[in-house]
Amino acid sequence: MLCFSALNAQTSSFETSARSWIKENTRNLGIPGFSELTLSSVRKGNIGETLRFQQMLKDVPVFQSEIVVHFDKEGKLSYTGTESLKKNLKEVNTTPSISAADAFKKSHRSQQSRR
Repeated sequence: MLCFSALNAQTSSFETSARSWIKENTRNLGIPGFSELTLSSVRKGNIGETLRFQQMLKDVPVFQSEIVVHFDKEGKLSYTGTESLKKNLKEVNTTPSISAADAFKKSHRSQQSRR
């Protein structure tokens, strides 16, 4: 099941159309059902609007993995970029093995011992 979420407050009137294109092409793109795509940025310009969707795995961004969808100034889909999309993801546990406070303490101790 492909899930979508919003990473930040950016919005676009083309988001629904972009998500429809992604959903229609999920199988061809090789998007695993356990990953999500979040709208990470919208760039509006004179030649149209570009939407970037960050691939996420259990609320953790997948490094350098996104889908780019561009609409021209007439509102027609004119470009899609999926080259950086990670297709061979493995479903893994993303729960940290130590707390944030413990990680901070270990980092602080490590920095102190280097001085």
